[in-house]
Amino acid sequence: MKLYGSLFVAIAAISYGFPASLMKLASLQGAQIGGLLFFVFFFAIIFLQILSFISSRKQKQQPLTLCKHIVVIGSGTSIALTNTCYFLALTHVPVAIAAVMLMQSVWIAIVLECLLNKRLPSLLQVVIVLLILLGTSLATNLWLVSSQVSVIGLFLGFLAAFCYALTIQFTNKLAPDISPIRKASMMSIGAFIVITLIWWRYIPVGSLWVEIRWGALISIFAMVLPLACLSYGMPRTPPGRGEIISSLELPAAIGIAWLLLSESITAAQLVGVIIIIASVMLSCIHNKHRQGRV
Repeated sequence: MKLYGSLFVAIAAISYGFPASLMKLASLQGAQIGGLLFFVFFFAIIFLQILSFISSRKQKQQPLTLCKHIVVIGSGTSIALTNTCYFLALTHVPVAIAAVMLMQSVWIAIVLECLLNKRLPSLLQVVIVLLILLGTSLATNLWLVSSQVSVIGLFLGFLAAFCYALTIQFTNKLAPDISPIRKASMMSIGAFIVITLIWWRYIPVGSLWVEIRWGALISIFAMVLPLACLSYGMPRTPPGRGEIISSLELPAAIGIAWLLLSESITAAQLVGVIIIIASVMLSCIHNKHRQGRV
């Protein structure tokens, strides 16, 4: 049972590695970011509502108050901003660099936790942050004076990581009494509303077949498949292991970009990625031991 749980978590992590490359391929076929994001969340709502309906028939869901509905739907704002910044970053930097910047959410989450709890970070947390920054400098080639990495792309990637850290920090504690799929479907509604408000002027009028086709495909790999796998796999995975397995997202994103887009990766970038993954694993182990002492 634990093996199957770990396998489903791994599938979810690898699935998260696809959207960035798919977005690049969609752009090569003329898809506009506004239309693409619009249909990603449009189809995510449909697919997740279907999954939520199926799961509710198997397991009775507790009714939510109007206030909780509004809060959960409103929390989709951070998801919308994460995807907006991440997709914009991909127009300036390769998938590998965008994925590395998104992983900055690990140390940002540590900083946010310390600020919210009004306490200083532990020595191990400081080491984790420094290791991630070291890995990032290697993986993005910032250590090279002649590096031509887009500063705008790095900044947008950092904004995506910040929004993602906010999502993790607040949504994990939000409405814990409802299923992950139901929560995700409600948050997708909020994200769809925000995306529409941000991008409505830039959604092309006329032929939208490219955006519709790629939007549906990206929504499956970005929302539906990983959430379905995580909702099944995480409860069946030993505490701490699921978060460590989830770090497969970074090498998966880089490997898929290499396969689909022929993006190259240097030895220094590979070392940087390994350092970041090791830092994520160290952070997960630290959290597991800390929770065990509480």
